[in-house]
Amino acid sequence: MMSLALLFAAIILLSMIIQIALPNLLRPDNLFSVTIAPESRQHPQVRALIARWRICNAVIGLVAAGACAATFLLPPSSALSILPVLLLVYLIMVPAIYVAFHRQALAFALPAQGSATRVASLRPRPSGTLISSWWELVPLSVIALTVILLALRYPAAPAVIPTHFDLTGHANQFATKSIWTFFSIVGVQLGVWVILTLLGAGLSRSRVTPSTGAAGESYRHIWARLVFVIKTGTVIFLSIADLLTTSHPQPGVLAGPLAVLPIAFLVTILALTLTLALRYGQSGWRQLRRTGSPMTACGDATPDSAWKGGLFYYNPDDPALFVEKRYGLGWTVNFGHPLAKLILVGLLLVPLVLSLLPVLFQH
Repeated sequence: MMSLALLFAAIILLSMIIQIALPNLLRPDNLFSVTIAPESRQHPQVRALIARWRICNAVIGLVAAGACAATFLLPPSSALSILPVLLLVYLIMVPAIYVAFHRQALAFALPAQGSATRVASLRPRPSGTLISSWWELVPLSVIALTVILLALRYPAAPAVIPTHFDLTGHANQFATKSIWTFFSIVGVQLGVWVILTLLGAGLSRSRVTPSTGAAGESYRHIWARLVFVIKTGTVIFLSIADLLTTSHPQPGVLAGPLAVLPIAFLVTILALTLTLALRYGQSGWRQLRRTGSPMTACGDATPDSAWKGGLFYYNPDDPALFVEKRYGLGWTVNFGHPLAKLILVGLLLVPLVLSLLPVLFQH
């Protein structure tokens, strides 16, 4: 239980470090999702605002991490209930604090210029610009191989199989063996593949901040590769985890290499993301700075007024379905686009259906 408490504490501490470093990762003209003049970063009040942001995140992160670490003193059942709640509270508090700092940053905003609608239309990019479709054969081949291996193991599998494990690695839900329950992991893999493939397709149709030029395009390309790596890695991870579970002599316990596998996978993805964030920065501006080239304009061609709380982009006049985030790195949905609701429903519906399948066959 102590190792689990330390794991949650480590996750919070890593998130805290990212939040503290966030102002240095964002473009110089982006202050808490507010467009400012890059030279305003050196203004004493702006520097004080950024310092307060770092102090707030350090205090909240250290308190939350300390609370997680202290749960090892509690009975295991109580700790298992408290740890997810502590993590959830921390994950809610961080964006809430960001909204407060976004409101303070509005005092330094540049005057709005021009129309709130972006002039450039959103045109499909040529196929293969980011990731060739042929690469999709890799995750699909893994899924097909998983089906074959599970089919070979199906006759010898026990009549009752575990379908869910608690945080300590012990099974807490079981189901009668059937085609649905035994091969349910394949449905999860297909769901992950569909969601992340659609995300990659949206990324290929997105636009980068015009002020960073070729560096911004390189930034978009590298993030498309990261999405593909996460997709393929997740599919492989699910295959290995399920195959190890079905072959373990004690199917009710996640032990040995399987116990380390989720942590190793999560740490690898976080390390890759953090490395790319430090190297490229938002919109690739850190790469642009290394070449000695200045940004050609201020802002990302989206109006400040469309960023609700600095977190969500809502602009029915913008033809783009995906736009670059102002909080953090990556892309987000334009909630004012007609297709946004359909995407959100799909993202919520697929995991919900997949999570309910084992319950329907629970024993």
